[in-house]
Formats: sequence, structure tokens, C-alpha cells
Amino acid sequence: GQGGYACGQEARQALVRLIGGRPVRCETSGRDKYKRDLGTCFAGDADLNRAMVETGQAVAYGDYRDAEMQARTERKGLWKSSFDRPQDWR
Repeated sequence: GQGGYACGQEARQALVRLIGGRPVRCETSGRDKYKRDLGTCFAGDADLNRAMVETGQAVAYGDYRDAEMQARTERKGLWKSSFDRPQDWR
């Protein structure tokens, strides 16, 4: 989107805060059409995928639609400004 929102940098900082120094484990669940591994990552019991969507640092792809709608409603993270979803311009 416009307005110079540094989403990558902000998302990285948010993820570091969410992890809080705990060990991270990821459970893979297949691959996307670009052959990238898909999975869910956890720090302790915290679902990092959901937490990133809830705080507006990531978009939902099929999962976590409820969390994304909440973040959009509250204009958190990348929803603060106009934002083009990656799949809209691929």
C-alpha cells in the first residue's frame, strides 16, 4: 500500500516480541503452488500464525479468517492504511 508502511520490518519486530525468547517449533502441513513448505509455528503453546494475523502483521490464507476480520476492524498493523493483499497482484 501507499504511505510507506514498513510491513516487513514491523512484522519481524512483532514476531520477535511474540516469541519472547522461547524455542519455536513448526509443524509442516504440505506445500503451496510455489513449492514452499506450509505449516504452523508455535512458541511454547502460542500459535504464532494466528497471533501474527490477530495483530495485523500477516494476512489469512484460508485459515484465521476470524482473526483477520478482527484485525481489519480494529485497523491493526498492515490494516492501518490501504493495503493490497499479495494474491490480488500476483
